[in-house]
Amino acid sequence: MRSLYPFASMTQEGILLTAGSDCPVEDPNPFEGVWSATARPGLEGKERLTVSQALAAYTTSASFASFCEESRGALVPGNIADIVVLDRDPFECSPEAIRQTKVIKTIIAGSVFA
Repeated sequence: MRSLYPFASMTQEGILLTAGSDCPVEDPNPFEGVWSATARPGLEGKERLTVSQALAAYTTSASFASFCEESRGALVPGNIADIVVLDRDPFECSPEAIRQTKVIKTIIAGSVFA
């Protein structure tokens, strides 16, 4: 169990991490995954990622893994604007509060969904 998912060691070695759920086996909520990667419950916090690293695994790294990093995954001129507006700042809240994060609004390729 000590070496289960050595995320921090992998990033230190330059390995690009991507994240997603194993739904329906795991909760599809990405904030559960961010919390798990940053808190590492049951592993005494070993191999913990920062919030920035965990969020990147769901965003910029995921676009790279799906071969669309030239058009998605980062808010830069020319990219497709896929954005979520959250009810809290995951960089400013406690790890436990990250799990409770809710999406207020979703914007996909410029179309707004409430």
